[in-house]
Amino acid sequence: MAGPIATIPAHLPGRTARPSIPGWSSRSASGLLISDYMARQVLNAVFPLLKAEWGLSDAQLGLLSGVVAVMVGLLTFPLSLAADRWGRVRSLTLMAILWSLATLLCAGARAFGPC
Repeated sequence: MAGPIATIPAHLPGRTARPSIPGWSSRSASGLLISDYMARQVLNAVFPLLKAEWGLSDAQLGLLSGVVAVMVGLLTFPLSLAADRWGRVRSLTLMAILWSLATLLCAGARAFGPC
C-alpha cells in the first residue's frame, strides 16, 4: 500500500517526465542551490560582526540582505533568455562563475559604501 503521497508513473496519460539538464546531474544542481542558500544565510549570521566592525545601521544590513532578492528579480528574464539561446549548462556554469567572482570581490570590501 502506498503512503499518503502516491507517485504517478511517468508512462500514464497526462503525466510527463521531469526535464533534465544534459551534463548536469540532479546532485550538482542541488549542490549549486544549497551553496547559494548557504551563502545568503552566512550574511545573516555575521550581521552582529558587520554592525560592530563597520558601524552599520539596521537599514544598511537590510539592504545587504535584500540586494540578492532584487538582483534575482531583475535578472531572471534576461538570464532566462540567455539560457534559451546558449543552453542551460553553459548559462548555469557562467552564472555560477560570475556569482563566485562577485562573492570573492565582496570578501575584499573594507566598508559599506563606495571606496
